[in-house]
Amino acid sequence: MYSRILVPTDFSRSSFVAFKPALEIAKRFKAKIYLLHVTEEVPVYAYRIGISQSEFSERFLEHAANEMRKAAKRLGDPGAELLIRRGVVLKEILNIVKDKKIDLIVMSTHGRTGLAHAVVGSIAEKVVRRAPCQVLTVKPK
Repeated sequence: MYSRILVPTDFSRSSFVAFKPALEIAKRFKAKIYLLHVTEEVPVYAYRIGISQSEFSERFLEHAANEMRKAAKRLGDPGAELLIRRGVVLKEILNIVKDKKIDLIVMSTHGRTGLAHAVVGSIAEKVVRRAPCQVLTVKPK
């Protein structure tokens, strides 16, 4: 039923709760997992901390790559494809869904409610509304 599963992560503890169900579903259906991290655009004020914007961007991506390797180990699927993209999180998730022909997204919610939810919003909620495939959201413990 599922052959390609996307698991977005922001490297937070709450995002890791989606790993176990994603791996269980992948094993059951012999599906490939795509582990995705999206970095927002690099702030233009980077030069104010004594390095160029391009160097700041490079360091930012290096950090993301290191964190992605740690996340991949935590996921426990050596066959997972690791993806790092730069841009708007929702847009990049939807782009990967289209490009990789994803048929299931497994992602956590951050569990925000009230004012925090209203101000920050919910990427998971937006993905559920806009994704052309099924989305499984997992609540943090």
